[in-house]
Amino acid sequence: MDERRKKLLSKLANIEKDDLLKECEVLIQYLGDELYDERGHVYEVREKLRKEQEKNAQLRAKNENLEATTEAQKIGTAQLQTQNRNLSLRLSSLNQSKSSLNTSLRDLRRAESTRASEEKKRFALMQNEMSTRIDQLNSSFEQSFQVQDDEVKRLKRKLEVAEKRHKDSISSLKLEHQGIIHQYEEDLSNMLSALEECKSNHEREYSSMKESLVRQIEESEAAVCAQQLKNTKNLPKTIEDIDPSVECKYCGASSDNWKRNPNDGSMELKIDSKNNDPRSSKVAFEDHRPSSQGSVGSENSDGGKRRSALYRRNSRIRGEKLDPKLKCYDAWQPNMHESIGGCERCVFYLTDEERRFFDVKGHHPRVNLVRGGCSPSCPFFPRTEHEHPVRICHKCYHQTHVMRLK
Repeated sequence: MDERRKKLLSKLANIEKDDLLKECEVLIQYLGDELYDERGHVYEVREKLRKEQEKNAQLRAKNENLEATTEAQKIGTAQLQTQNRNLSLRLSSLNQSKSSLNTSLRDLRRAESTRASEEKKRFALMQNEMSTRIDQLNSSFEQSFQVQDDEVKRLKRKLEVAEKRHKDSISSLKLEHQGIIHQYEEDLSNMLSALEECKSNHEREYSSMKESLVRQIEESEAAVCAQQLKNTKNLPKTIEDIDPSVECKYCGASSDNWKRNPNDGSMELKIDSKNNDPRSSKVAFEDHRPSSQGSVGSENSDGGKRRSALYRRNSRIRGEKLDPKLKCYDAWQPNMHESIGGCERCVFYLTDEERRFFDVKGHHPRVNLVRGGCSPSCPFFPRTEHEHPVRICHKCYHQTHVMRLK
């Protein structure tokens, strides 16, 4: 090594500097090319090395997987071997049980054959016994049937005798019944004759009493007329002479019930043309209906019971109009009540006799049976909160709510 160095140095000393620089430049260029080639070769070697390492890693993973599979296969083979041993043991036990079952089956067949033979023998004995018993029962039934036939014949003879006696008793009872009817007819005729005689006597007494009463009435009327004529002589001449506090002792009329006669200027009492009562223009009488119509009214301010204007006596005049201030905007409801009943307004216009007929029969030609009515807030038929709504038919609803008739 030292010798080569020395030779190189000696050569360099003999060479000129320019040539040396050129050679150095050539040498550096050559070394650079070689270095580039070596670097490429090194890169290729490194790439191959990386690929080999990756391939080696894959092979190692594959090897590990193969080792794991082999271990698993070994475990599976061990399990299969144990299962095989267990199955072989079970097969041997099953063979033993099969042999024991075969022996027990043979024993059962032998026992069944012996039992069947015994049953056949027992059945034959029972059949013989049943045949003998059936023969005995048939003989006993024949004897009992013979006894029953004799009893039936005896009862038939007894029944014939009883029927004969019954017919004889019926004939005797018919004769007695005819005699009783004849006696009853005679008694009835005697009673009717006596009643006719009593009726004639009562009629004579009634006619005599009627004549006497008629005479008494005529005498009393004559006396009243004479008294009225006597009282009319003391009537005041002018309306100023009448004391308003004085009332008539016969009719109770005040001075408002007097009028002046245009013919002679005398004073006369005002007489109502409908009922000839001077008090009818001032006094209003209300119709006191039975307690079943008590719910029609409403409570007044004094706590007493007052009736609606529709249920007063003067409301029988159907041409009279209701108060125009009262208005009801509720429609007629056909199913206001659950049960069917008589229209309250139709029932109100019934007479006493018709009302009794309706109470007994539950119906009347002048009364509509309905479920309908108006709401509890109807002003024409006021109700309290504890009373049922009014029950009226559609006709009465139209007359009271549309035509405004009482």
